[in-house]
Parts: sequence; C-alpha cells; structure tokens
Amino acid sequence: MPNPYSPPAFTTTGAKTPWLPDSQQSPFNASFAVIVLGTATYGVEYTLDDVNNSAITPAWFSDANLPAGQTANGVTNFMFPVQGVRVNIAAIGGAGVRIVGLQGTQQP
Repeated sequence: MPNPYSPPAFTTTGAKTPWLPDSQQSPFNASFAVIVLGTATYGVEYTLDDVNNSAITPAWFSDANLPAGQTANGVTNFMFPVQGVRVNIAAIGGAGVRIVGLQGTQQP
C-alpha cells in the first residue's frame, strides 16, 4: 500500500479494511494514527497473519496503546513486524474517523 496510507474517513461501524505495511522492511518502524472527526468509540488491532491468504482467518490482537474503548485522537507505533493494522469502530457520530499509517524506509 502507498506510504503514507490515508483512506477517506470512515462513517460506519465495524472492523475496517487493514493497512498492510511492508513486514519485510528492516528495521521495521510504523506509526498509526486515528483522528476522531466528531464522536467515536474505537480500538486499533493488528495481525501477524497474511491477510491475503484465503486459507487462513487472521487472528487480530488489540493494540496495547489504543485498545477498544478509545474516544479521542490517538497514535501508536509498531517496532516489530506486523502484516496488517486496522481500526475497529464500535460507535460513530459526526464526520467520522480518519486513519493514517506511515512506515519508515531505509535511505538508499
């Protein structure tokens, strides 16, 4: 996916399509931000599974910095490789929720 990753704001509840950082990047450094445009209750989740492999159902884990129940803007980072990061929105009002993913790369 492009870097930075910033899809249009989400205006519905549920687990959203994940951002797929480059898990092979070394060192792996990725940041993920959630911007609440109104009111929302959300959590950030990550997986170590290949979300493009139809033979498995990815196991999603709650991010320790932004677990379910968040209501304000937040940012987290991943210093270990992950294959997907997503926001899971439990309640939403106003203009929605915007997310931004950014991954560092090595200089040539």
